Amino acid sequence: LTFSITDKAVEWLASKGFDQEYGARPLKRAIQKYIQNPIANLILDMKDKKLDAIKIDVDGDQLVLNNKVFAIN
Repeated sequence: LTFSITDKAVEWLASKGFDQEYGARPLKRAIQKYIQNPIANLILDMKDKKLDAIKIDVDGDQLVLNNKVFAIN
């Protein structure tokens, strides 16, 4: 299983994981909420289908994994 993440998705994630008071400390929670949990759900949803790659991108203000919306704002 391979993963790719676009620069726009990295920027989107960084903006969600930054807090003026705590800096980048909330980034770990943002990664778990917006990347790890949706990937786990995607894998479970695809259990009967072959899943070779996961592409993480941004469409507007939404994070998408393999063209499926998983996170809004």
